[in-house]
Amino acid sequence: MLAIDWMGGEPAPRAVLELLSCQCTRACNLPRCTCLASGLKCTDMCRLQDCSNQAEDDEAADEILSDDEDEEES
Repeated sequence: MLAIDWMGGEPAPRAVLELLSCQCTRACNLPRCTCLASGLKCTDMCRLQDCSNQAEDDEAADEILSDDEDEEES
């Protein structure tokens, strides 16, 4: 039986995800925050830099390490 896992990968290539930004000025809340609405973490390019949707430093380091490991396997 063939099963399709639609949500198994990233929503966009890593380079695109790093360029996304929201224009929130007071707080990142649904439905106004485009990052939250898309299920993404806010980036350094977002207008509001102290929101609760920022990726933790440990999470960002883990993502970079896992990306490097994936490239080595290819």
